[in-house]
Amino acid sequence: MPYRRLPTTDKARKRAIEAALRMGETNHAVELAFSQENLELLKEFNMEFELVLKKNKEEQDRQLEKNKAFNEFQHKAKLYLSHFLQIINMAIQRDELKPEVRKHYGLEPSDTGIPPFHNENEILEWGEKVIEGEQQRVNEGGSPIYNPSIALVKVHFTAFKDVSMLHKVLHDDTALVKTGIYQARERADAIIREIWNEVEQHFSHLPPPQKREKAKEYGVVYVLRRKELKALQSTGIQTDLAFDF
Repeated sequence: MPYRRLPTTDKARKRAIEAALRMGETNHAVELAFSQENLELLKEFNMEFELVLKKNKEEQDRQLEKNKAFNEFQHKAKLYLSHFLQIINMAIQRDELKPEVRKHYGLEPSDTGIPPFHNENEILEWGEKVIEGEQQRVNEGGSPIYNPSIALVKVHFTAFKDVSMLHKVLHDDTALVKTGIYQARERADAIIREIWNEVEQHFSHLPPPQKREKAKEYGVVYVLRRKELKALQSTGIQTDLAFDF
């Protein structure tokens, strides 16, 4: 038995809204299967919903672009920090530096590996340690490390740190937009549900197949369960009903 299913995507919501609006434009008030009050409500909401969808799309595009830039800055900061500590390790291997210098960078003298730079927080944490540690070592009379120099490491780390702060701000902005789109979807579903209830009630005197055909003109969607669709297809009967996975 086909059952009614509310939209589950923004595109489906727009189709349902547009179908109801189209019927509102082509039918007189006395012929319309739902109230004029809901028609006016739908017209007003449709404009609001389009603006919310547009803003959400713009925010998604902006976030995608900013994420790309963020990943590039993160990669550079990670690369320079890693290379700098590799140079330190190689200098220790050549006996140019004592293993104890690793303490300046928050490492144990026996730590021969590179700290984890797997995510934003780890890069920020270790970046501060490495830069402060190198400045302290040089202030104590140590020879500066070059290729890369700590100044160059600091340039890329600071750039990443700035982008990281901006990224957090953008994340908060995106959260606000998402809250708006969630609220708009809930309102859309409520309005569509109420209109569909009115439409089905309006045609309730008709036999079920005819009622569904009339309701579908208003955008109401009916689906068959998979087993029901297969059973119908096995008889050779064609149907334009969707089916539920």
